[in-house]
Amino acid sequence: MKLLLTRSLDGSDRTFGTLWLQESSIIPDDTKLRVVLTEICGTMEPRRRDLSREKKVKGSTAIPSGIYGIKFSPSAKFNRMMPYLVNVPLFEGIMFHPGNTLKDTAGCILVGERRNNGLTRSKHHFEQLMQLLNEHKDEAIIIEIIESLTPGPS
Repeated sequence: MKLLLTRSLDGSDRTFGTLWLQESSIIPDDTKLRVVLTEICGTMEPRRRDLSREKKVKGSTAIPSGIYGIKFSPSAKFNRMMPYLVNVPLFEGIMFHPGNTLKDTAGCILVGERRNNGLTRSKHHFEQLMQLLNEHKDEAIIIEIIESLTPGPS
């Protein structure tokens, strides 16, 4: 299973994005690969920093663009199994979780619907994401994080 996170380039103290399910298939009687993106929800992280020029600020820096695995591990804070990103250079303990404001991120990826400077319906979207991830928990789950060429919605 592959997720795609496209993040907007807005330069503020927070980073908004869109999380997608990416599915690929070969079109019958053709050699073309068809890629279908299905929007899952919006996301929010701390601001991006160019880590080649700036120092990482713990809990206040978005993870770098790249391709990462997702594994489930127990979380004492949430008292349940949570989806963590693995092998993120200079970062550990990065997970998807619910939250509505920048102070809720602690460096993690929040999910929900973008509203003004935060997110709404975060718990609802987190539970939907968990259902999707649990359906694929017996296979490799990866996420590709990219910077989009156009800003996200305001």
